[in-house]
Amino acid sequence: NDHQATPAVKSGLRALREILAKRETETLLTPAQLGRRWGVHTITLRRWVRDGRIKCMKLGRAVRFSQSEVERIERESAV
Repeated sequence: NDHQATPAVKSGLRALREILAKRETETLLTPAQLGRRWGVHTITLRRWVRDGRIKCMKLGRAVRFSQSEVERIERESAV
C-alpha cells in the first residue's frame, strides 16, 4: 500500500499522541518556562536532556517537560 506512513512519520505521530495525552492530564513546560523556574539557561536544559539528567518530549523541534518530571527532579535534588 503506497499510503503507508514512513517510520519517521509513525514516530512523529506517536510523539504527538503522547504529547496530546499528557496535555490533557498534566501541565507541560517549555524550555523557557522551566529555565525561568530553575534559574538556568535553555542551553543548560538541552545539555541536561542530552546527558540524561532530565527527560523531555520532542515533536519535531518542539521540546516540552512534563510537570511530573520537573517535580520528581525537584524532590530528588536541589536545582
